[in-house]
Amino acid sequence: MHTQQRSRVASLVLGFAFYLTACTTTTPPGPLGTVTVNPVVGYPQPPTPPVSQQQTFNTILPVCETGRAKLTWHAFKDGPDAFITSYSLELLESSPGYEVTALDMSGFNRVPAPQGFVRRLRTGVKCYRESISGKSTKIANIEFDALGAVHDASLPWK
Repeated sequence: MHTQQRSRVASLVLGFAFYLTACTTTTPPGPLGTVTVNPVVGYPQPPTPPVSQQQTFNTILPVCETGRAKLTWHAFKDGPDAFITSYSLELLESSPGYEVTALDMSGFNRVPAPQGFVRRLRTGVKCYRESISGKSTKIANIEFDALGAVHDASLPWK
């Protein structure tokens, strides 16, 4: 009888562990998305040079609770003006139990520079988790510019 109770307890523990892991899906490391940036409407933009002639910038962001992502963007200068041509997000380290997706926030700001204009963009990451205690969604966003600066990073898990 004692052996049967142990067996029953072990079955319950294994069943509960399976239930907990079935509630969530962990996003594996890898690309989350790439966005090609359209020219600013109403502002003359010169022809885009090849990527090999553009500057590449990147920054590492904390994602969810224990993960990390890399934001990479390409930009070029034309006289006093600076333009972003594309950006991408890559998940470097997963956060166990979180589904991670990139958000296309498509927002941009035109920021007058001392003699020209510098393009700023905003993108984001959504972390979603479902467990026996409920659902949780956290959204982080980051604003960056064509000169390589990060201006605002709203990171709710920091």
